[in-house]
Amino acid sequence: MKIGVLVSGSGTNLQALLDAEAGGTLAPGEIAVVVSNRPGVPALARATAAGKHVVVVDHKAFAERGAFEDAVIAALAPLTPRQRAAVVLMDVLGLSSEEAARALGVRPSTVRVLAGRGRERLRREMNRNG
Repeated sequence: MKIGVLVSGSGTNLQALLDAEAGGTLAPGEIAVVVSNRPGVPALARATAAGKHVVVVDHKAFAERGAFEDAVIAALAPLTPRQRAAVVLMDVLGLSSEEAARALGVRPSTVRVLAGRGRERLRREMNRNG
């Protein structure tokens, strides 16, 4: 089971989860992504040191919530339909690559590539528009 962890501070709760994962007590869970709405918080350094995928979406960079949502939608637009589907299935709905692959009718390795390319493109678009 893929787990996304939301952080906004020092990351002590994240560290407890990382320790549990390393010790095998989080199984079958696996921390797949760490997300923060606050850039530069110590939790992000912890996540990076643990080799976790980190995403920062600083909502304060937008004048209003609608602008933030518009930026996210605009960032998704350049993705191919298959990349968009892979990112949503895995990162929004939390499906494993095997589950997402079955939903899309492709191999798990293909869905991982699609999601990875989609995430990278999304990151570039968010940096450009944010």
